[in-house]
Amino acid sequence: MKKSVYAAVAGLFIMCFSRAESAGTGAIAVARPAAGAVVLKKAKADAMAVFARIDSGLAKAAREVFPDAAKTLAELCSSLPAAGCSFVDDKGKITGIFPEEYKNLVGSDVSKQDHMAKLLKTHKPVMGGVFTSLQGFAAVGIYQPVFSKTKKFSGAVGVLVKPEVLLSGVLSSSEGKGGFNFWVMDKTGRLLYDPDKTQIGRVLSTDEIYIRYEKLQALVKKIAVSGKGEGEYEYYKFGSRDMVAKQARWDTIGLYGAQWRLVAIIPK
Repeated sequence: MKKSVYAAVAGLFIMCFSRAESAGTGAIAVARPAAGAVVLKKAKADAMAVFARIDSGLAKAAREVFPDAAKTLAELCSSLPAAGCSFVDDKGKITGIFPEEYKNLVGSDVSKQDHMAKLLKTHKPVMGGVFTSLQGFAAVGIYQPVFSKTKKFSGAVGVLVKPEVLLSGVLSSSEGKGGFNFWVMDKTGRLLYDPDKTQIGRVLSTDEIYIRYEKLQALVKKIAVSGKGEGEYEYYKFGSRDMVAKQARWDTIGLYGAQWRLVAIIPK
């Protein structure tokens, strides 16, 4: 199935750019957005497939966490791109954790973490924002509530994911195809993924290395409030210090109402 998708994408690149080259540079400007739409659509589908796996894995774990939480958490972590898995009781205390190297965290109160506070209040699945985990790394918590056989709320089971790890696995098959690269940001402008790893974790709307670029700032504001769209900005060419104009097309990915913006870019 994937081979046929890649073939279709490659075919569109060849068709678009061959026709564009024969028609001149104006046609190339028209062809690139068409190719960008295909690349972005595939990347979004790949990302949402991973989120669907996380959702399905958590649902299964929520059903099976009793009576053997240790086994359930081990199976959950081994099946997903997770940096850690845990079970939290109805008061927000960790009662089970995987991998074993973090067992010292059992008994820790995580009820004040934003995503956990929301789940404890609503008893609904949640995907939080980036935070510094008790394990010591920047992560996103994704949790589902657990209910007893009598439908009583009993806590939550969830995973910690490192956004850059999850996204690099998702985007590796699309990165660079047809000249397109990607970056991913949350709605605050924080970079969750970029081919230049030194930029991951920076906030596009406030970091000093970005704020002097007016077109980039205008685009970031637009991306933050619009679920999908397209635009242009100027920044360094990847891997060099040459300033170039870039075209951007974006869409939204995420789970349980959380929104990350997936942005496909190419130099003009």
